[in-house]
Amino acid sequence: MENNLVMHNIDKKNSDLKHNNIHIIFLLYWTILVLYENMNFQTSRLGIDLLVKVLLIGMLTIYCLLKIDKISKKILIWIFLTLSMTITFVIDNHFYINNIISYVYPILYIFLTLILGEKNQINKKQLLFFLNWIILLVTIMTIYTIIFEFNKIISMFTITTAYGNQLKSFLSSSHEYALYLCAGIISSLICFKYSRKKIKYLLSIVLFALVLILTYSRTFILGMISFVFIYILFLQNKKCKTCFIIVGIISLLLILFIPLLKNFIFQIVLKNNNSAGRNILYSTALKYFGEGNLIEKVWGHGIYASRNYFEFFTTHPSVHNTYLQILIYYGIVGELFFIIFIIFQIYNCIKAIKYNKYLGVIIFAILIFCIVVMSFDTTYIFDSQCPSFFLTFFAIIIPKYMINAINENKFD
Repeated sequence: MENNLVMHNIDKKNSDLKHNNIHIIFLLYWTILVLYENMNFQTSRLGIDLLVKVLLIGMLTIYCLLKIDKISKKILIWIFLTLSMTITFVIDNHFYINNIISYVYPILYIFLTLILGEKNQINKKQLLFFLNWIILLVTIMTIYTIIFEFNKIISMFTITTAYGNQLKSFLSSSHEYALYLCAGIISSLICFKYSRKKIKYLLSIVLFALVLILTYSRTFILGMISFVFIYILFLQNKKCKTCFIIVGIISLLLILFIPLLKNFIFQIVLKNNNSAGRNILYSTALKYFGEGNLIEKVWGHGIYASRNYFEFFTTHPSVHNTYLQILIYYGIVGELFFIIFIIFQIYNCIKAIKYNKYLGVIIFAILIFCIVVMSFDTTYIFDSQCPSFFLTFFAIIIPKYMINAINENKFD
């Protein structure tokens, strides 16, 4: 009788998770966007972009509605957020279809994944499938790099500037490529922990890390260093911790005492500590916020209006800092929502560490990576652009569903 009850509980666990394939939907969405990004349409680009976004959002919406169980009590917070975004949209006063999508997308994404999907769970088998898919796609990007950007790789010690020499595979941006390489490293690290075939994941970590350096993306390199720091700090395995520290010290000594490496790291990779105009962007953002009236300070200038302002005064549509960008887009209300959301994620990570030390630390380290990246880049969570979509499900949504499974002892 007791054995039957245990088997029934196990079957129920597997049944609950078997039909939850939200991770596959995320992967399909991302893969389609990445592949589409490599297509060079010469005409009607705007219309095709719009069609692809609508179809993908529709796919995600239909899946989540079909899997609905019950709506979270947090829907009241979501309604308040929706009303606040609606006010910002009215202030923005630009009713173009792309601008409408920019407002609707984050509200819909939050509703589908965190309100309708609040109780979704991801178990270990599903997680490893998800991570291996990422590793596979990043490996394809890296193979493309080795074949078609080999000249940039072999000339890395002879170039005088990083600009124009960044590796970016078949993507439009080296920063986007750097994001996926970081995800590949993190995914390989987790798979290394749970897989018997450890050598292939160890090789992928080394390969992705070397290519990441050659993207010359300081933001994502710093984000990856932040991830590794948190990972080592909380690592329980003393042998692994010692190995990481020894490798770190040796790497640092080699950089400091080999002139060629020192010049490459400080002059090329770190770009002589050049801010790339970020100080101007930050001061312009604060000035723009300060110039607003009371309503604009509270609810923001809006997305379209802010982009126009920045393109006119700085020839750049964004601030390169998510927190300032949220402030001018959505005002004090939007900034408070964003900061509180991040704090709540940190709280959930700390709780998860109590239930599963290793995965809790991994999730926390990924969140720190996300926070650091958003401090210096245009990629931010719940935005509709492909890198932002990826960062959202990789750093926020999938970890949330992992925590749900861990808390209910259904992960393993």
